[in-house]
Amino acid sequence: MLDHGAGRRAGQHEGGETFSKFWKFLLRKNLPLDILSQMEYAVFGLGDSSYVKFNYPAKKLYKRLSQLGARSLVPRGDADDQHYLGVDGTLDPWLGSLWVAILERHPLPSGLSIIPADTLFPPSFRLRFLREEDRGTVMEGMKEKEIEDGFTVRVMRNERVTAEDHFQDVRHVELEVVEGGNVR
Repeated sequence: MLDHGAGRRAGQHEGGETFSKFWKFLLRKNLPLDILSQMEYAVFGLGDSSYVKFNYPAKKLYKRLSQLGARSLVPRGDADDQHYLGVDGTLDPWLGSLWVAILERHPLPSGLSIIPADTLFPPSFRLRFLREEDRGTVMEGMKEKEIEDGFTVRVMRNERVTAEDHFQDVRHVELEVVEGGNVR
């Protein structure tokens, strides 16, 4: 069995509410030491090495699952916000080893292969930005088939959420459907 779980970062050494409930269950003294013997697991902790208890919940979880008989697919991964590539500096190689381990245990059916990481998929939607003064003219000139299943939206909010000097421009965008909106 392959199982997964997620917790959130919540400070120096807390795992968050979801993790806490799960952790309390795992710490029950009446659990047989082989209760998880049919389980395979992988743990990847999100942390910051500037904290004293760096990735403490992930370390505790990894050890406790092993104590209860579960088998680790790969060594525990410890992300560090201080890594020069951020979390990705350790996540990407860890995920690579995890996929190798999973595929060894659960090979793909004949005729299927892994999609290469650099594959770009076609978009599931298309955005066309219009200036307000061009809106009427452009909309009148569009053929009906060009806007099939389409609708017009108004940008209500477009705020940068990353610092101006950050290398990525991440934005919070809110759109309002103003015309023909059958939103799925």
